[in-house]
Amino acid sequence: MRAWWLVLMLPAAYGQPFVGPEIASAPFQSHFVSAGVTPQPVAIVSVNREFAIAWCIDNPDGLRRVNVARLDSSAYLIPGTMHELPATQPDADIGDPAITATLAGYAVAWVESQLGSPSRAVVALVDRNLSVIKEPTVIRQIVGRIDVKVLNGDLVVITGSVMSQLDSELRIVNSVTLGAPVDDVTVAGDQLLFVAHISTHDEHPCHNFPGNCPPGSPPVVTDNYDLFAVILYRASFTRHFYFFSSYAPAIASNGKDSLVAWFEGTPQGGGTLFAAHFDSQGLGPRLVLGQFGPDPGSIQKPGIAWDGQRYLVVWQDKAWYANHEIRGAVVDSIGVTAFTVTDTIAEEEHPSVTAVGPGRFLVAYSTITAGQRRIAGRFIDFPEPRRRVAR
Repeated sequence: MRAWWLVLMLPAAYGQPFVGPEIASAPFQSHFVSAGVTPQPVAIVSVNREFAIAWCIDNPDGLRRVNVARLDSSAYLIPGTMHELPATQPDADIGDPAITATLAGYAVAWVESQLGSPSRAVVALVDRNLSVIKEPTVIRQIVGRIDVKVLNGDLVVITGSVMSQLDSELRIVNSVTLGAPVDDVTVAGDQLLFVAHISTHDEHPCHNFPGNCPPGSPPVVTDNYDLFAVILYRASFTRHFYFFSSYAPAIASNGKDSLVAWFEGTPQGGGTLFAAHFDSQGLGPRLVLGQFGPDPGSIQKPGIAWDGQRYLVVWQDKAWYANHEIRGAVVDSIGVTAFTVTDTIAEEEHPSVTAVGPGRFLVAYSTITAGQRRIAGRFIDFPEPRRRVAR
């Protein structure tokens, strides 16, 4: 049954953000573009105004592997810090990278798959220079996405619908079943917040709808999609709305409340990106962030970050001239401000975002120009509000 929502349009936030020039890596091997695998998002984390990133590319042997690198405060590669991480099996295919900062360095997670075998959740530990200090370790079989976080000093890995605490040897200490495969997770003080989506497929005989059923009519089919948001150990909330089920939602937190963003629409017709604040009372009114064009099979979840003053949401949109571009929207105490992050002839896709500090974000994405793929990024800066001087 369709659930109707109140759409609340708020005034535009003060001032448009400044989108900096593109910073791009050297091109990767040309066979990556034609390898027939889905390009993977770039995972990025900010530590002391520097950055660590993880992404998947084909190595010279044609095997897709996770690479890691450190970037300086201007988002340029720090020499000697780029490494390819080994797989647990030499013929494994790798995807869905995630990275988080730890006391000793970073934890990097990914999903490995092999033909005829279940997919495996893998975690490795690296030091501040991204050298491996704990070899990649299989945590468990996985159905769904993987993520890795640090909560109260403990390393936790989310594998589909299960959250597990790991010790320093990457052994499972304890686990919690979350009820649905998790799409995104954020840390809010001393708790974890998850967001997922689940779907139900209902069929009703046509005679339930008298007057509209010629003889031999097929059953009436209804698809319902639920947003499933959880504050771990405290409460859970479910809100119903229609959206295409393969489009995952995303979540970020400022420590008091959180922002959930999701797509509504279809891959054939496009649709709208919405967001809503989420706290212990549930979901607030939804906000319209922007549109996305028809794009079968390519859209991934939005990226969200909080800089202490505002949320920034970024997503991929297929432009009218068929290339992908990156769009953005600011959600703050005043309202919503939409803007364009990239608008070029290049193919720009799969964005992620991290906050550097108050008023500054770094958006990372994959770009293809003249058949060459690069990892690229742009800083997003917000002007300080003008202060009135009393005379």
